[in-house]
Amino acid sequence: MKLTVMKFFDKMLASIIIFISKKIALYEKPKKILIIKLSAMGDAVCLMPAVRQLYSAFDDVQIDWFTSARSAPQLFSGIPFIHNIYILPTSPFHLFTFLIKNTFNFCKYDLIIDFDQYYRFSELISFFGKVNAGFVTPLKGRKFSLSIPYDPIRNEKLIFSDLVNQIIGHYKGRITQYKSELPELLIGFLPTRRLMSFVNQFSGSNKLVLIIYPGSSSNADYRRWPISRYIELIARFNQICEIIVAGGPDELSLKHSLAREGYSALDNIGSWSLHEWLWIFRNVKGFFVGNDGGLLHLAESQGMPVIGIFGPAFYSKWGSINPNSSVAEIELECRPCLKNYLGQVPNRCGRGDIKCLADISTETVGFLIQKKLSSNH
Repeated sequence: MKLTVMKFFDKMLASIIIFISKKIALYEKPKKILIIKLSAMGDAVCLMPAVRQLYSAFDDVQIDWFTSARSAPQLFSGIPFIHNIYILPTSPFHLFTFLIKNTFNFCKYDLIIDFDQYYRFSELISFFGKVNAGFVTPLKGRKFSLSIPYDPIRNEKLIFSDLVNQIIGHYKGRITQYKSELPELLIGFLPTRRLMSFVNQFSGSNKLVLIIYPGSSSNADYRRWPISRYIELIARFNQICEIIVAGGPDELSLKHSLAREGYSALDNIGSWSLHEWLWIFRNVKGFFVGNDGGLLHLAESQGMPVIGIFGPAFYSKWGSINPNSSVAEIELECRPCLKNYLGQVPNRCGRGDIKCLADISTETVGFLIQKKLSSNH
């Protein structure tokens, strides 16, 4: 379903939810849980460590996930603490059919947790459960059985964990230590000879690997630091580091800029699948420099330190919590313009100049890279 259609349909549900009575919270430990997180891939990567905590809290619990194709659900299919994955259909007709078919199944859940901050649709689905839980935001959440206020400042990964710990505490389950890494994403993945050969070429080098990610999802390209600045970084560090330029289908348009400057040999945009990128992040010694996007979250999930270049969103909210990671960002009165909890997810700069990224200099990012290199010697 297109994002604009989903938002329109979602607004229609607000009046329905107002009339739904809040359920009485039960203390019998849940055996069957449905989590809801509709989008996107980076958000899902941020969520899954908290879901692992939830899984560890109860004996013999089954956790299913209701999501959309935008979260790249195939990436999470091997995670052992996710049992079934429901995928939101792409058209209104198929959505209606899906709901008719699955309403009875949703009613079987002891607990449904809505991890979205502004979709009323996900809140409505949560009321099919015996108990529901989620965040209280200006747009939703006042009728959840179990809830916490959504904190727009706290890191997204940690606030997911806060909600999960509130639920675990309510049911008197086991609270375990939070760990942001997600090695489970690689369970069952077997690297090809080509992939192993690619990674092995860096194992004998005395240089650190610098993975540069100049992209973002295609509907959020205003979150990209200019490609010309990345090319300046490549020119500066090409003799000092082993450089890999990362990206997928959304970044294919950047390839010609790299080729024009003679960096095609470093260009791996579109060369590897998401699981293959995960394996690269896990098995090369180095660090990641890039924009606010899905690959940044994947790199962090495998323990790789990142240097995030953030504009529309705050790094403290959406960036890495690895203490070895760092950020390049500037203060600006209009930041952040990305406010999910208010339903404000723009796909272009309201000012028209993307000043929050344009004013980050190559020297600033270069200094952070040099600092990282110095700390590894």
